[in-house]
Amino acid sequence: MKNDSSENKKISLFIPSLRGGGAERMMVNLANEFSRRGIATDLVLAQKEGEYFSEVKEGVNIVDLRSSRVLFSLFPLFFYLRKARPDVLIASMEHVAIISILAKFLSFSKTKIIVRVANTLSFSLQGTKWYKRPIRKYGAFVFYRLANQIVTNSEGSAQNLSKTLSIKRERIKVIHNPAVTERMFESAKEAMGHPWLKDKEEPVIISAGRMHKQKDFETLIKAFASRRRKEPLKLIILGEGEERPKLQALAEELGVLKSINMPGFMENPYAYISRADLFVLPSRWEGLPSALIEAMAFGLPVVSTDCPSGPREILKDGKYGELVPVGDHKAMADAIAKVLRERPDTKEAGEYVKKNFSAQTIAGQYLELIR
Repeated sequence: MKNDSSENKKISLFIPSLRGGGAERMMVNLANEFSRRGIATDLVLAQKEGEYFSEVKEGVNIVDLRSSRVLFSLFPLFFYLRKARPDVLIASMEHVAIISILAKFLSFSKTKIIVRVANTLSFSLQGTKWYKRPIRKYGAFVFYRLANQIVTNSEGSAQNLSKTLSIKRERIKVIHNPAVTERMFESAKEAMGHPWLKDKEEPVIISAGRMHKQKDFETLIKAFASRRRKEPLKLIILGEGEERPKLQALAEELGVLKSINMPGFMENPYAYISRADLFVLPSRWEGLPSALIEAMAFGLPVVSTDCPSGPREILKDGKYGELVPVGDHKAMADAIAKVLRERPDTKEAGEYVKKNFSAQTIAGQYLELIR
């Protein structure tokens, strides 16, 4: 028989796939840490595909629902819950959460559903096509109330969710992203052949994320071009997305295309980030930007927009890095110049994120919630 200890429970984590993305990587980190502690852990995928398979540790059981879309995974998840009977299922992303709650009630399952909200909802809705916004908002309004627990990854995101969906703030638990892992530091040691980082002749700025308007790499390129006219610099942007042609065209228009490299999605971004001189987060909005935390863990100085939500929390109101207004490329250029000139000591910031955003710490907080 199982006792009340969370270590003796079976935990499932449900995501669409293992394609490259922040939410997917954080769920893999959680699954690995649960498994490391000896907890029976299923990583449930709508479709078994993606770049993160190499990061899933051997003890984690991967369940493939064989569904081309999350919507079509309702009945496979129904049968999974009936057969596997996990004590808890953690669902990240809105559509995943809705399908999880539907499957639970259809199957009369006793599985507790934890909805993990990984973005700032009202801003995420603004980034959606206008005719989809009311559907998304109404779906979240109805189904989030049926979850056993709602978790957001930052205080700002929690307050925004409470206001947007009229959910009592005390119903929402804040648990940060499990961004810092031992594997991250091991991966950073791997050899990499990028000439700008291997034989460094100029300071290298780095950024990472999906090439989407949320990440606002346009402002970063403008800020970079402004500084490039005054001092030798290079910029690397890791990630892929629909805005690539627009960003390349902007870089060419500003005359800095040869000083910017956009190599696409990297299975091991840490070998790049750990060797750069400065990390910049130019986002319009976030939930809690893991890339910013990872860069700080490697000891990089950082510049970030003061976007909702997360950067101000992570940087302790600017104590651990520069905060600039969203969309202000002049302020960003000035902050970049300041950091490269002053070379601030980042040891305290690095220790802070390693302690507070480690997979071990965050998994422990989830287990306290589950207990």
